[in-house]
Amino acid sequence: FDGSDECGNIAMTHFKKYASGQQETKVPDSNSLRLVVISDTHGFEESLTGSLDGTALPDGDVLVHLGDFAVDGSQKNEGLKRFDSWMARQPHKIKLIVRGNHDPKSWYPIQSGATFITKPTSLTIGNFVFAFVPYTTGGKISNRMMPKRCDVICTHVPPRDLLDRCYSGQHAGSQTLRVGVERMASKSRSPPTLWLCGHIHEARGALRHNFAAGTVRGEETLVVNAAQANSGLAKRLEHGPVVLQLEMDPDKKNRRNVNVIEFDNQYVFLNKKDKSFFDDSARQEHIKKLLLAVDLGLRTGFALFDERGHLIHYEQQLYENMNDLSVGALDFMTEWENRTSPPDGEKPAQISHIAIEGADSALRNVWREICEDTINRQPLFVRPEEWRADLLNAKEKKSGASSKEAARLIARQIVADCSGTLHEGKLQTDVAESVLVGYHVCRRLGWIDREPAVRRYSNGKVVVPK
Repeated sequence: FDGSDECGNIAMTHFKKYASGQQETKVPDSNSLRLVVISDTHGFEESLTGSLDGTALPDGDVLVHLGDFAVDGSQKNEGLKRFDSWMARQPHKIKLIVRGNHDPKSWYPIQSGATFITKPTSLTIGNFVFAFVPYTTGGKISNRMMPKRCDVICTHVPPRDLLDRCYSGQHAGSQTLRVGVERMASKSRSPPTLWLCGHIHEARGALRHNFAAGTVRGEETLVVNAAQANSGLAKRLEHGPVVLQLEMDPDKKNRRNVNVIEFDNQYVFLNKKDKSFFDDSARQEHIKKLLLAVDLGLRTGFALFDERGHLIHYEQQLYENMNDLSVGALDFMTEWENRTSPPDGEKPAQISHIAIEGADSALRNVWREICEDTINRQPLFVRPEEWRADLLNAKEKKSGASSKEAARLIARQIVADCSGTLHEGKLQTDVAESVLVGYHVCRRLGWIDREPAVRRYSNGKVVVPK
């Protein structure tokens, strides 16, 4: 893999070699990057900004185009000039273009100073390693094109069986790319945090996948197909850019987090087995159903809702180890089922649903065992993007820190509205997030029907009851 160990500043090299009249642009040395991602624009890029001279794309540190920007036919050369001119007007310091199957084998976007990537390459931006695998002649991809490790992988073609289904029903992704990432995940136990792709217009979407399946602590990768053109032969753009925030985890060394800031498609986070969590939710008429929301960790946030959407209880519990968690969580559940059940024993309260937010695989397994022993139902694992998309606005989702701050404020509102009491004193983030996870899942279960989901002032700020 070219440059996988010597991740040189390709963007700066390209600026110096081809850009005219531009100052040197330094690659940021940063623990946080804002990525703006576009793909499969097929000559219609002006529709993203109104006109060639119109409003720019959302600002960010890096603009990535995942391929198929070119126009087919006799207007191809003129289309390349228009695209380069349009790219030059975008505000991003670093502009990277991955070759797609409609794009030329060689081209220099002189006006924009963008880097056009036509062979497997890697580079470091800030503290993150990016790997690029463009479309190759004949579409053949070999294992030699795959890096040993990276934080972000950018390809034109999606992985096989993930966001690659054509309108014909066939899967058109690359098995070689997928196997390469699976090998990367199994050997280093450090799969990419983010996989960006395009190519299959109708497969646009986002999902989480564990490419290290079979390993105990395999971390999930966010896979994003950012294709923007209509299904089939491109005639127009139907979607806007994807905006993502990539951050170093402040609490865990060498772990990266990625948050979805803007995405105009519904997220595809729940897998098929999770559908039963909602499909059979009305079958247990003999009990008073309860939802337990959990912010995962040995420092655990709990929030307990009933089927009327009433917030019964919320608190933080500290556990010394996984065995302590297993015993303590069972005791907590038993205590609150007993305290919530009517004295006459008629229609007893029972925790029928458990929703969990958190990525620690070992702790997830503890909760799976708890669910098997108690509710005979798998827990629902809720990604932070899901409840944030439901409850937070774009400004609040700007970073991990702003998301946590907003969560604490919104949780105070939910406590007041769903329990009838005001929270006094400091509200811990893990407890606040468990309240919001529970509130979000209650909305999906139909236990809470409230619009808007969060009460706000006209300036967008959260109404915090006092």
